[in-house]
Amino acid sequence: MKSDAFARLHESVHRNKDRKAVEFHVEEIRCCVDIMRVREIVSPEKTVPIPSAPHWVVGAADHRESVVPVTDLRLRLGLKPFQSPHPKWIIVDAGGMDMALLVDTVHGVVTVSVDIERERHPVMDDTDVTWVRSVYSMPDGLIFELDLDNMFDVQKDRDERPKDGNTV
Repeated sequence: MKSDAFARLHESVHRNKDRKAVEFHVEEIRCCVDIMRVREIVSPEKTVPIPSAPHWVVGAADHRESVVPVTDLRLRLGLKPFQSPHPKWIIVDAGGMDMALLVDTVHGVVTVSVDIERERHPVMDDTDVTWVRSVYSMPDGLIFELDLDNMFDVQKDRDERPKDGNTV
């Protein structure tokens, strides 16, 4: 019981602090990820297809001597395929593994805190919108913090795939 109280205290102290996040766009959607999850931001590299991968995984790259899957965030969010003149990859820690997020543009670092966090609307609890960790009200509009662990739960994706091996 004592450790549960300590864990709750630690979480509340952490949530009251300002945090830094990397802001980017996916189509017209302003998104961010906690800066502590970002490994680096790079220009896209050559990729090779991964057979039987989820449809939103557009391939894998040999990046810094590691195989890094590349996710088209437009496809992952149910939008049209990627078409940006100046795309970027944000390489993040997603569930303990590196993943490259293909995004339209990267805008920089923003500060988020509980003071500007808004309550998620119940419609966002639908399985199609589980990618939203938090919503923040910025002076120029809303920004959605991605839930990287939920978005890229490999076991869940494997369990939801059709048994015949098709990914579409």
